[in-house]
Amino acid sequence: MDSQGKKSRKPCLEECNFDGLSPLPDNVFHHILSFVDCLDVVRTCVLSKRWRNVWKFVPCLNFDINLFTEHNRYSEFEYEHEHEHEPESEFESESESESKPLLPCYKFWDFIKWVLLLRDESRIRRINLTFDHTMKEQLNALLCFAGRKKVQELCFRDGDNTNERLNFPSEICETLESLTIEFHKNTSLRVAKAFCSLKRLFLSGVVMSGDAAEKFFSRDCVELEDVHLEDIRVKDVDIINISADKLKNLKISNIYRREHCVVVNSFYPKLNICAPNLVSFSYLGPMLHGFSILDTVSLQHVSIRISHIPQPRVEGSENLSPFTKCLDGLKHTKTLTLSSHIVKQFSPTFDPLGFTFILDNLKIIMLGVQGNVDCIEGLINLLKVSPNLETLVIKFHEINPSRGIVLIHHFSVF
Repeated sequence: MDSQGKKSRKPCLEECNFDGLSPLPDNVFHHILSFVDCLDVVRTCVLSKRWRNVWKFVPCLNFDINLFTEHNRYSEFEYEHEHEHEPESEFESESESESKPLLPCYKFWDFIKWVLLLRDESRIRRINLTFDHTMKEQLNALLCFAGRKKVQELCFRDGDNTNERLNFPSEICETLESLTIEFHKNTSLRVAKAFCSLKRLFLSGVVMSGDAAEKFFSRDCVELEDVHLEDIRVKDVDIINISADKLKNLKISNIYRREHCVVVNSFYPKLNICAPNLVSFSYLGPMLHGFSILDTVSLQHVSIRISHIPQPRVEGSENLSPFTKCLDGLKHTKTLTLSSHIVKQFSPTFDPLGFTFILDNLKIIMLGVQGNVDCIEGLINLLKVSPNLETLVIKFHEINPSRGIVLIHHFSVF
């Protein structure tokens, strides 16, 4: 009672448990939960009636085996036999149905299976999956499920090596807009048809056949805009053609980093780029066995850094033609970055016939240069074909590249 003898009103239970999310509109509510791990989203069902079925409508599903294992680290990963009449699931392999291994990865996939089976029929826009044990049967089943549900974005991260292929059915090739695959070791991909809706592609740690490359990069990929390839291996392929009309950004890192060391990859085929809307191109790795950039009137920024020049496949063959013959597509470029191996290609030693092009749109050039005659002559010839250059950045490499000297010069513009 208060000082005037009146009973003070106690707050009701709903007021005590009030939260700032429940009053929000459903679409905002679901959007916020799309950034939360699915394990935590499912656990919200015990909060109140308002939250009981919220997890069934979230359009973006995030599954992380690290968070799942951390949450269950004090429990024994034993298979509970209380679900004797479980419905058959495409996510369960034959060996798994006979005997459930007592491993976190199997419990993790059980959780994914039940989330997908028990959610409502609302559309799934994105699936993010972080795992450390590649189980190809479950992954391929998930790809089939994503195709049927018309999932627009897929992201697989941290998978290890598998001897089996990942199969992309035709349904997912028609609807997928964003694909990210990051594996620690090389996993083969099998693609049913061209990705006609794909806009963004990031591949790391995969093996690609010529057929798969064509279905990822051909003109049939009419929506493709951004491509990032890292630690890619190509087998039985001599030429890769990248000809997507809407492609704007292309980055190829032909190396991979493992525990503070850099390893050069085995991606050596000839690369043909014909993309009229390409704005930015970056390549890092060994010199390829052929290189051409054509029909790139929109190309503004180019970075080509060569780690080394491999030996020709056949002695005496011309697998590595003069690089300067491939630069006709760079005449619209405004920013150019070249390593010392490329600068040498502009010297008379490598190209005695001289140059037939002018980089008259080039404004900024960044070069890696070694203290030898070929590099210096290549630098001079590059400056000759760049009449409108405004900024020159040169890094002189010594034996230890980390001790190189950087020189920056700004030209007077009249």
